[in-house]
Order: sequence, then C-alpha cells, then structure tokens
Amino acid sequence: MNEIKIHQPGTRTTDYSKAEQIQKRTPKAFKKAQHVLNYAAKYVKNRGLFSTEKSRAKKLQNAIYDLEKALDQDGFLLEEKKINGKAWVLIEYFSLFSDTFPNWQNEYKALNKFIPKCFSETPKQSSTSETPNLKENVANGIKSATKDIVTDEDSAVECNEICTTEEGAAWLYTEVMIQKMNALAFVVWSKWGKNYDWADGDFMTENLVQGIYRNHDQPNISTTLMDGFMRLQRIEGEGPQRLQKVYESSANLVLKRDPNVRKEEITNYLDNKVEEFIKGFGKYFG
Repeated sequence: MNEIKIHQPGTRTTDYSKAEQIQKRTPKAFKKAQHVLNYAAKYVKNRGLFSTEKSRAKKLQNAIYDLEKALDQDGFLLEEKKINGKAWVLIEYFSLFSDTFPNWQNEYKALNKFIPKCFSETPKQSSTSETPNLKENVANGIKSATKDIVTDEDSAVECNEICTTEEGAAWLYTEVMIQKMNALAFVVWSKWGKNYDWADGDFMTENLVQGIYRNHDQPNISTTLMDGFMRLQRIEGEGPQRLQKVYESSANLVLKRDPNVRKEEITNYLDNKVEEFIKGFGKYFG
C-alpha cells in the first residue's frame, strides 16, 4: 500500500508555486483537502468543541468521502483509480499536499492509517437529510432558550442584591448568562451531538448568536457573551471538578470588580441558577 510522504521537520517550507498548480489542476478537491486536514488536526489533537473521539473520527471520515467525490469531479487519476482503488488515489493526492504544505506532518501520518479504513466499509450516510425537522426543532429550541437567558430580569435584580458595586453586579449578571449558555450547549451536545453530524460547535454558535441578536438591543452583548462562552469551552477537565473550575472562572472575574463578595457565594449562586435553568429545558425541547 502506498503512503503519504512524510518529511522531517524543518526540511521543507510551503511551496506556493506548487500550491497554485495543484489548485488549478483540482479546484474542487483542493478546498476539500484543506477541510480534511482541519478535521485531521482535531482528530490528532483529540480535542474539539462538543465532540467525542467517535464524532471527530466520523467528521474526518465524511470529509474524506467528500474529497474522494471531488477528485472524481476534477478528473484526478481516474484510470489509476480503477486499478488501485479509492484509498490509493487519496494518498497520492495528499503526497502532493505533503510536498507542498509540509506543516501538517502529524496529520499526514494519521491519514496514512485512517484513509484505508474509510474504504474498507460502506460509507455512512449523513444524518442531516434524515432528520431535517429534528434539526430545525433543536435550532428553534436553542434560540428560544437563549431569549430567556438574555431577558431574565430576575437575575439582574438578584445580582444587584449580591454585589456591593454596580460593576460587580453587571459582571455577575453577564456571567450568569454565559453559564446558562454553557449549560445549554452541554445538554444539546449530550442529547444530539453524539448521533447527529449537524449538532456540532458551529450549529450551537450560530443559533446562540441568532438568539442573542433577536432579543437584546445592546450592540456589543453578543461579542461579550460569546467570548465568555468560548472561555468556558477552553477549560480542561471533566465531571464535578471541571464544573467547579467553570464556576470559579466566572467568580474570579466578578471579584476583580467587587472584592467584597465571597467567592463561595458567587459559585453557589451560579450553580443554583444553572440547575434552575436546566430543570426548565422541557419547554424548549419537549
């Protein structure tokens, strides 16, 4: 079996002239191959928003199938494919990429093992076309939940009662919204992300942003909330220990604006608000 060429670090640099030649020869496949490398990077690093190892492997597999179709459309090694097979053609194509874009050596190594496995079984169909109503319903549920998050006046009042400064209260209220968004994302991913390709980070982000824009008139609130949301996604760990880190991340920011409040009081308040929010999920998703 052929393999993608692997180059030692520092022995090659990006060849822009060769990249232009590959793009002209295979315009459709060129873009699809970049998608494969991006998914391969997440697979190799074993990380990604709202994803498991299984879901990352599935997304990489689907991207490889898309590339294989694009190579056919571009007419790349069609005759050779009849003799050597689909995996052989993909590996030959990525050997060109490895010569041209040498900064993805770990990804190329992973693809040498991953690509042959993709064509040892029948490709799995995307679940998107099978569940259009479910996808739409979940999207609407996210937007509806986000509306309640950003229009919760009771939390604003409570934050003013807890904090001793206006800035601290405003920041705590913002962190309450961010914590609820984080809980919403976790529940959506837990319920649908493991089984449906569309329930990924992009889907969650898109619907969160739409929900914010539709229901809040403060110009910069979307950026503030989404920055905070992404901050929480980067916190490592799992289970109760990670959850405590998530709450402490918010509490530390509030304490910078109001050092008179006890940290434990803030984390307990956030925990109670999130628990209260999760109990009401039935009205959003049935």
